[in-house]
Amino acid sequence: MKMGKQILNNHSIYSGKKEGRRMKNRIGKNAVMLALLFVCFVSLAGFTYAEQLTVAILNFDTKEVKELTAQDKSIGILGAKIADLLAVELSIDPNISLVERDKLGNILEEMGLGRTGILDAEQASKIGQMTGAQILVTGRAFTLERELVIIAKIVGTETSKVQVVLDKGNLSEDLTAIAKRLSQKVALVILEKGSTMIAKEPKKEEDKIQELKDKINNKDKPKVLVAISERHVTGGAIDPAAEQEFTYILNECDFIVASKKGLDLSGWAKEYLKDANLNMPVNIDANVIIVGEAFSEFGARTGNLISCKARVEIKAIQVRDKETHEILQTPQLLAIDRETNTAVDLSEQITAKTAIQEATANIAYRMIPKIVERWNNKNN
Repeated sequence: MKMGKQILNNHSIYSGKKEGRRMKNRIGKNAVMLALLFVCFVSLAGFTYAEQLTVAILNFDTKEVKELTAQDKSIGILGAKIADLLAVELSIDPNISLVERDKLGNILEEMGLGRTGILDAEQASKIGQMTGAQILVTGRAFTLERELVIIAKIVGTETSKVQVVLDKGNLSEDLTAIAKRLSQKVALVILEKGSTMIAKEPKKEEDKIQELKDKINNKDKPKVLVAISERHVTGGAIDPAAEQEFTYILNECDFIVASKKGLDLSGWAKEYLKDANLNMPVNIDANVIIVGEAFSEFGARTGNLISCKARVEIKAIQVRDKETHEILQTPQLLAIDRETNTAVDLSEQITAKTAIQEATANIAYRMIPKIVERWNNKNN
């Protein structure tokens, strides 16, 4: 009898310990799950981009508002008030850095743009360059069937990509409540879509050149001469930024670049673009001539910053036969390209030169592989 009780007691103790271990396991698993959920919650709550997105908010266009609430006597005040309320709400988010509203207003005035309204892609890009804003928020408000409707347009200044959000409320509703809901939607779009609305980080120059070298590796390269005319609309001729940039990239890619032997070919290059039958200058030892024209002009001044716009057009002409090295009776067009670019800096001359240099480099990266490919295909 005692033995039976002992066995029963032992069984009960064993069962109790087993159940205790099960309970501990369940508690342990639940604790781990709760810990993971807590970590996820904290991570999401404190999530920030590696770099903040810079956002500029313009006054909203309220010309279509037919009826105003008692506190908003002026349509102009209503548009600014919507923008101010959006700015207050968005400034709370650590992922967003706002351009100062007064600074933005001054820049818009100097650019000859109004403080309100929907902008086109070119205007948005220019504002982005002058303010550093990656994203612009603008929009309009109007009344519809006793409701105030506010539409916000979110524009990527570098990509021209657009997102649109909307909120509305009764005219008797507090404008702050509508603006707060709208700002939450705007913030959510910026955080979810912002990375797709801004330009990717540009490749370093050495990486671009290495990619270019890989494309033309182990291929025969023609001997090249570069003749690109250049001028700044309001200041006459400037240093030959286009020629120097194209020549630099050719040298980095192991091309032999022919010397101009002190000859000034800029005038000939400009005339050749107008008349392809123009005779090639004598005593030039090159298989291919890179001929083109570059010009720049003053854009705008904002404080100490100056913007300039540049246009570069370039052709690659085969002028000598690969085997005989004789001058071709009919020069062959190997490649043609053009680009417009804008730069911002403190000096007009430096800004103009930078705009031309960047446009020329982009053309060179696209054009050089075509020159090499067609040079080899035409002469196999």
